Amino acid sequence: MVNDISCGSCRESKLCCPGRDSSCVVQKAPINAIIEDLSDKPCYCDHACLKLGDCCPDFKEACGGDELALCFR
Repeated sequence: MVNDISCGSCRESKLCCPGRDSSCVVQKAPINAIIEDLSDKPCYCDHACLKLGDCCPDFKEACGGDELALCFR
């Protein structure tokens, strides 16, 4: 399930996933759009984003940094 949330928010998209989960993504631009601005790149709400550096801006507040967080959708 890919979410189309314009502001890139884990809280608004109701996503927080443990580990690495490529479906735990927030698309800020339409899926087939050409990304001209780096702020339009998708961001992630899985705990792997901390290591990969592609977390949504509110990831830590919405999901915490806890590896044991549960996935909710």
